[in-house]
Amino acid sequence: MRRIPAAMILAATATATATMLAGCSSGSTSADGGAGSASPSATTTSSGSASASTSPSASSSAACPLSVSDAWVKAADSGMSAAFGVVRNTSDAEVSITAAASPVSTMTQLHQTTMVDGSATMSEVSQLAVPASGDLTLAPGGNHIMFMGLTSPVQAGEDVPITLTCAGGGTIAFTAQARSYDGANESYEASTPAGM
Repeated sequence: MRRIPAAMILAATATATATMLAGCSSGSTSADGGAGSASPSATTTSSGSASASTSPSASSSAACPLSVSDAWVKAADSGMSAAFGVVRNTSDAEVSITAAASPVSTMTQLHQTTMVDGSATMSEVSQLAVPASGDLTLAPGGNHIMFMGLTSPVQAGEDVPITLTCAGGGTIAFTAQARSYDGANESYEASTPAGM
């Protein structure tokens, strides 16, 4: 199993975040987009330091009291992909995820999937809420993290670094293993993100 150096994760996160902020400031609009397996993870605290971990979930600082388990990414040769898993809130207050970043794509968005005229349609949202002391399931056909403009193929078995940002500014970094999956082919609706 390949490990990603902490410096690469931090650099990729900074680049992806800058790209997302530039996209937001330019007035551009965009849209959204099963079972998982545990994978090794990296942990990043709100101070920005990172360390490798072999636990099946990621953990974070008090500024972002979330952990991620059963994380996986849909393998894809080009275009778009998505990340799934279970996000657990270890605090007694709701926590909102406001952004996601990964070096595998030029743009990363938070998505929900809704039924429109009998078809599943993805749309971007400004945040995903994780209930107090509860879980948010990211799954095909539901809420997920969308990777748009893949920088290279995401191959089955590959570890994909992902960083989530919480409303308070804290972050959590983890890895998700790519796997072959024929589903998650919802249509894409370009629009202004809900809640923005």
